[in-house]
Amino acid sequence: MPVGKPLQPSLRRAGGPAIPNFLLWRRLMRAVEQLAGGKRLTEAAHHAGFADSAHFSRTFQRMFGLPAASLELTSLED
Repeated sequence: MPVGKPLQPSLRRAGGPAIPNFLLWRRLMRAVEQLAGGKRLTEAAHHAGFADSAHFSRTFQRMFGLPAASLELTSLED
């Protein structure tokens, strides 16, 4: 049985996200932190556990509605 499986009903009753969505969100935030720290998109994606930068970019776009590359451009402009 997966680790988070017993917690899912409790989280849903409390109005929280499903465990897989929460874990995915945490991976996205880890990559965003890496980008803010000056890492390139590919490095940040790998560090956060994504298979490649395309996987990270697709997931980021689906979750937030923005291209992940816009984060990299913003950090370069600062």
